[in-house]
Amino acid sequence: MVINFDDAGEIRTVQHEGAALVFYNPLPHNGNVKRIRTGVFRPITFNRPVELWAGEAKVPTLNYMGEKSVPIAINEGTVYVGIIPLMLFTGLQQARKANIQIQTYTDQLAVLFSSFEVWSPEARTYSQILGFSTGFVFEIQAASDFESFAAFRTWLANAEIADDYYADMRTTTYRRNGLTLSACYSPYQSVFRYATVNGKQVGNDPLVITGLPDPGCALLRK
Repeated sequence: MVINFDDAGEIRTVQHEGAALVFYNPLPHNGNVKRIRTGVFRPITFNRPVELWAGEAKVPTLNYMGEKSVPIAINEGTVYVGIIPLMLFTGLQQARKANIQIQTYTDQLAVLFSSFEVWSPEARTYSQILGFSTGFVFEIQAASDFESFAAFRTWLANAEIADDYYADMRTTTYRRNGLTLSACYSPYQSVFRYATVNGKQVGNDPLVITGLPDPGCALLRK
């Protein structure tokens, strides 16, 4: 059985090497809404995580439900993966204490962040739905760069996030040892107001390739 997960939102990303700051807003519409969630999915048909933690709680059965925003750490053997939820949204309503949920869907491991859930559908306006701003920080690092998986979890937990929404603008900064990612955008526009990596403005080059010889150079010297 294969499940197709339809994307029903707009994604903006600032990425540097093994870290990405990912912003998510649901596609706006007017209508009745029961639940809005953002999910990260990982296939598990041929390979399951070696170990998974939600904050300080080990999740041996790949099933977890928690009300606190905590980092998710996944031991993949040669690499360690970290997912830190960005849970900034307005008009929060939760019918159950399940802001973070980890579970399996057939051949997928799902890490889900809930920004809105009620027992029965409720009418929501365009602006209300667009205001459910979520997202996550995604880290993928070589296991060999850490003494242990426990050291990686501590490193992940020490990261700092500032996430603010004011005057229809969302400003977010992610800081950890050796890296600062920052961006500002409005959910009513598709572009960043600004995006920086370690304080430097992200360029607009569509493609940059380094370390490759120019095959035309030898011809030009003749």
